[in-house]
Amino acid sequence: MEIPVKLKVNIDARVASAIVTEVVKYLLYFQNQSPGPVDQVMQEVKEAADESRCEKVAESLPSHPANHPPPQPLQQPQTAPPCKRRRMKTADRKLCKFVRSVEGVFEFLQPDFLAQIQATDILLILGASAVRPKMACQLHFQSDSSSGFKPSSSEDLSEVGKSKASRQTLDCARQAVRALIVSASEAPVVSGATKMFLLFRAPVSESLPLTFLPKRGYTTQWRRGRAQIKPFLLNFDNASSNGDSEMVESSNFIWYLCRSYIRGMHVSSPCGF
Repeated sequence: MEIPVKLKVNIDARVASAIVTEVVKYLLYFQNQSPGPVDQVMQEVKEAADESRCEKVAESLPSHPANHPPPQPLQQPQTAPPCKRRRMKTADRKLCKFVRSVEGVFEFLQPDFLAQIQATDILLILGASAVRPKMACQLHFQSDSSSGFKPSSSEDLSEVGKSKASRQTLDCARQAVRALIVSASEAPVVSGATKMFLLFRAPVSESLPLTFLPKRGYTTQWRRGRAQIKPFLLNFDNASSNGDSEMVESSNFIWYLCRSYIRGMHVSSPCGF
């Protein structure tokens, strides 16, 4: 299914980064892979980590000032057995691992990195592996540059210009999520915890980090039994485009699979897409 999305701004690395990041958050929550909105879960884990760090610092501080040591007891008490280190609950450990995996994937969605690899398409796959998807979403960006995203130009703007550019970027990300919500009735619902994989379609290059595996001959049409699975294609057009954007197949472009992936959590009360 192809979903055209006409943006009000020209696409650069900053806009593409914001769009893909929000789409990832949306898919994780509404495909029952996150126990709550991703931003809220990450904030709760961060606050819990800060509280735990403060408790450790407080325990390490002396209970009496250095110039007023505590009085020595008349009789030396027997040494107590060492306290066992408090372990995190299983649910908390899984939640921390989930947040760390999300943060690891977000590192490869930063504007500078997207501009460096010159990607034109980004593929998000929910499933046991990249070749056995339960659901897939492909984001195709029609850029003015034939070699991927342009670097972000907001560094040269004033404070007012940066604020306006930030609002425009956020509006583009919300527009992408709204386009997915409108077509939600035709999307499959993923049951149970699974993984989210990240793939980039970029020119053939030997300078990419080892984190990316080249997948020559990779196709975005899969079969699951007798059913054929195709990705939801979000086709983003520039503000200056005439709406004729198409993904051109070329031997100079191949898919790269990111080694980092997100391991979803089992949600007892599914939200539904």
